Amino acid sequence: QSGLMFVTFTNKDRLDFALTWAARLCRLGLPHFAVGALDATTLSRGRALGVPMFAMGEHDLGDADYGWNTPRFKLMGQDKVQLLLDILEANATAVLMDADAVLVSDPR
Repeated sequence: QSGLMFVTFTNKDRLDFALTWAARLCRLGLPHFAVGALDATTLSRGRALGVPMFAMGEHDLGDADYGWNTPRFKLMGQDKVQLLLDILEANATAVLMDADAVLVSDPR
């Protein structure tokens, strides 16, 4: 299981959740993780803080927040499904989590 990777995603309004998530993984000795940025601001801020970030999705969701069941929220859902498909197609072993989910122990 040394190839296990943890992946989450966030926008600028919830970047603090992803930072907490990443810090917790580091404290647990789980350094193999990445955070998908749903907007350019998040990508820039996360990288400046040293978080392994990648631009996520093919939809430009912009910097505005989006509430549950809005058109932007639904596009984000499509991007999350595509992320999961990309992980599976790469034959990678990953745990895909919401950024507001926090691990209390190593799940392996």
